[in-house]
Amino acid sequence: SPPPFDLPVVYEDDHVAIVNKPAGALVYREGDKGGRDTVKYALPYVVTPPRDGTTGGILPRPELRHRLDRPTSGLLVAAKTRFAAADVT
Repeated sequence: SPPPFDLPVVYEDDHVAIVNKPAGALVYREGDKGGRDTVKYALPYVVTPPRDGTTGGILPRPELRHRLDRPTSGLLVAAKTRFAAADVT
């Protein structure tokens, strides 16, 4: 089921997506790194998968390249390919 918060996509191409994390949302849970109320969980619901034929090694699911603390809102970069994951740190 969809996450309990909005996660607007502000930019997206076949390699990366930039989402606007709302204040109060967790990026991921420590330990299991999952949970329905996290940005990590929400990404596949809001990000479009890369098109067939995209080079760079398509990842099975988008990977966040950094995090923001729970009370902080702001932009997060998610890699969709191995190429982007290596370049965005």
